[in-house]
Amino acid sequence: MSDSSVAAVSDGQPLQNSATPLRKFSYRPRTHILVYLLVSLVFCSGRILAEVPVEDLASREKAAFADYGAGNITSTITQLSALVPKARRGGVTYGYINLYSELVDVCIEAEDAECIKEQIPRLLPDISEFAKSHPELQQACYLRTTYYIGVGALFRHDPNELQQALDKLLDSPAEFTPQVDYYVRRRLLAATINLLLDNRAKSELEIDRALSMILAIKNPREHAVEIARWLSQAIAVLTAIGDQERARGLLLASSGFLGSVFRPTTLGVPCCKSSVTTKTQSPLGKMH
Repeated sequence: MSDSSVAAVSDGQPLQNSATPLRKFSYRPRTHILVYLLVSLVFCSGRILAEVPVEDLASREKAAFADYGAGNITSTITQLSALVPKARRGGVTYGYINLYSELVDVCIEAEDAECIKEQIPRLLPDISEFAKSHPELQQACYLRTTYYIGVGALFRHDPNELQQALDKLLDSPAEFTPQVDYYVRRRLLAATINLLLDNRAKSELEIDRALSMILAIKNPREHAVEIARWLSQAIAVLTAIGDQERARGLLLASSGFLGSVFRPTTLGVPCCKSSVTTKTQSPLGKMH
């Protein structure tokens, strides 16, 4: 506390003034102590909040995805939403971007439109900031950014915006295949957008591209949840297109795999394996 602050608290009266009555003399130092303690408490609590241990964030993230595995997606969204600002205090890091992306991904899976509309506009500037300081990951950041922009357009139900996302983002020449995760996500998103725009042939072509990449994954069991989700989306789009034969064939071919990942008593909610175990394996992507 500065000298001027002390003087202001004591109303300009020197504490050592012998003319000051004993009652006031004994009271005012206590006031100083109280103010000092309050200021110290505020300052220290701010530092404590700002310095959340990485291990603590990891344990809370794991707890959030335990609820996710149990089918309580709402609880997962609530917990991750509380963790994101705490992780942000440590800077725009790999861990922060991946954690925030996990929150948005869960919102997408839950089809929580309000969460998506709120969180994506907040996440995108941070991805842009991260890309500027990590030029080696700019292309990966681009894939992630354009995917989320496409998702935002999808949930705003604006045909013009959907077409722009499809033309300028999802079919960009910056696309490349080694980033398997976001390649498949973008192809499935393109299939969905084409379906909504009544481009059924283009939608089916995007499904073919996504399935080709899925089949090329060398370690499918290590990414069972993601692959099962993608196969489910592909089956849903094929069904909506009207290609019942392909949808049925894909369902029969993948039924054993899907049954090993999804609980038979849930509506497609992944169990047993948390997304957190795969989404943090490599920054801004996996399954290379």
